[in-house]
Amino acid sequence: MAKGLFNIDTAAHPDVRENVAAGILGAFLFALGGGVIFILFAQVGFIAGISGFIAVFLAIKGYQTFGKKLSKRGVIIAVVIAFLVLLLAWYLSVSLEVYKQLREAYNAGDTNEKFSFIDCFFLTSIGFKDPAFLRSALINLGLSMLFAVIGSFALISNTFRQIKASEISAAAQAAAQAVNNAAGQAENAVNDAYNAFEQAESVVNNVYDAAYTEADDAARAVEAAADEAVDAADAPDGE
Repeated sequence: MAKGLFNIDTAAHPDVRENVAAGILGAFLFALGGGVIFILFAQVGFIAGISGFIAVFLAIKGYQTFGKKLSKRGVIIAVVIAFLVLLLAWYLSVSLEVYKQLREAYNAGDTNEKFSFIDCFFLTSIGFKDPAFLRSALINLGLSMLFAVIGSFALISNTFRQIKASEISAAAQAAAQAVNNAAGQAENAVNDAYNAFEQAESVVNNVYDAAYTEADDAARAVEAAADEAVDAADAPDGE
């Protein structure tokens, strides 16, 4: 049930920051849909895990929609909110049952006092002082939460696995990017070293050429001076 249509897409851009406050608001608003379904099922005397599943699914989607990013922390928060909404829905369903019974009693003439739903909402908490009423209500609550846990377990487990896979994928992408950056820096360093080598080679060649030119000029000057000295030595004294 947690696959296909009810699959949670946990992928998100690494630069997107999680907005927890907005996520909590979204989880609560979306989970109300599951609470309404819970109440509808309760009114026909049906306890279904599907209502808990839907509440958890909608809470997670609401957190992700408003919070912009879904983390394990976000899933836990959304699940807690979903079950709090289900708890509220259970209390409302009990209040509705009390309201229907008191209305039937009023219509049948068994009581002269007409109660509104608001009255019954507060009377329900008073009714918990009755051991039999409390025991029946707690059994109903326990079964409701049990079926909700069973119905939503696969969704929660699958969502955690997807988040872990997304985190691994993001870490792998970050590592690959770091490797690419390091490779680029290394390539730049090699290019800089090669350019420096070429510059050094050019300087050495220029120095060599200058030294060679000066040495050649000096050799020519010495040779010319020697030739002049020889010519002077060979010349007659009278000249």
